[in-house]
Amino acid sequence: MEKRNFVEPLRMGRVGRTLVLLNVLLVASFFLTSLYYCSLLPEEVPIHWNLRGEIDAYGAKTTVFVLAAVLSIANILIILITTFRFKIINRYPYLISMPAIALLIGSDRLSPKEKGRYVNRVFEVFLATGCIAGAYLLGLQYVIFDATVSFSPLPHWFVWYVFGGIPFLLAPGLLLCRKIYRDLRTVVG
Repeated sequence: MEKRNFVEPLRMGRVGRTLVLLNVLLVASFFLTSLYYCSLLPEEVPIHWNLRGEIDAYGAKTTVFVLAAVLSIANILIILITTFRFKIINRYPYLISMPAIALLIGSDRLSPKEKGRYVNRVFEVFLATGCIAGAYLLGLQYVIFDATVSFSPLPHWFVWYVFGGIPFLLAPGLLLCRKIYRDLRTVVG
């Protein structure tokens, strides 16, 4: 590997470490919420609702843990990728297909330490986006569990909440990444 491609592994700053912790707490919250609701449920519970919010399938109460596992996948991946970010970037840079990272790695104008700082900034954005998405999904889990416990239809606004919220989750992260890319382009030239 050429020296110019080296990105110095730097410890995440306080903000980044806090965001990692929040992502871990969100993952734990998914499972703790499932554990709590599982204790309230009878053996057979609603496990699926159609687009009108009506119950159309039943299953074992332990399926609440499947929902927790599915909802926590994104946060777990964000934590893992952030933890191994420098190994991935230094060994397999093609796996991180982002203009800011590509510009950063290929630059001779930045020291490996400066490159490490920019990498941490980008990953702080990922962690923050993970926190926002995790909180959103925790709300989703609550609504589903509330309907499960009461054997009632999902609220009429549920489908809009699921699909309508996605742009609001992604927009702040994309805007912050764009700012980092512009800052980096100014520095690198």
